Amino acid sequence: MELLKKVAFLDLLKGMKVTLKTMLKPTVTVHYPFEKVEPRKRFRGIHALKLNPDGSYRCEACYLCAEMCPSNVIDMEMTEGKDGKKELVDFTVDLTRCLFCGLCVEACPRDAIVMTDIYEFSKYSPDKLILHKEDLLELGRYYQRKEREK
Repeated sequence: MELLKKVAFLDLLKGMKVTLKTMLKPTVTVHYPFEKVEPRKRFRGIHALKLNPDGSYRCEACYLCAEMCPSNVIDMEMTEGKDGKKELVDFTVDLTRCLFCGLCVEACPRDAIVMTDIYEFSKYSPDKLILHKEDLLELGRYYQRKEREK
C-alpha cells in the first residue's frame, strides 16, 4: 500500500488540490502604498496633545502620564505661571522606545494625551521620532478636526 502511494504521488496530488482551490479564490492582498487600510477602532498609533475648546492647554503638567509610562519615554518641563498654576513648557515623547501600550492615555485625568490612528510615521533619522510639544499639539489639532468630522 505504501509503495502504491509513492508511485501514484497521492500526497503530491492532495497538496496540489489545496493549492488549486486557493488559486481560484479572490486575493485579499493590499498593495500598500497605493491602497490604504483604515486602522481598527482600538488601534493605538502616534501620540497627540489635545487642546481645550478655547485653545488653552488641557495638560496641567501633573506628570501622571510620565510616571505610568513603563519605558520612560515621556519627559515634561513645567514652570509656575502668573496665576500660580503649573504651566507646560515642554512635553516630549520618544517614539523610538515607546511600547504604544496606552497607559499614558489612561493615566491622564484631563484627557489631554490621546493615541491617534496615524500609523505612517517612519523617518530616515531616529531624531525625527522624538516629538516635542509643538509637534504633539499639531497632531492634536489634526486629531480633533478628524473627530469633529465623524
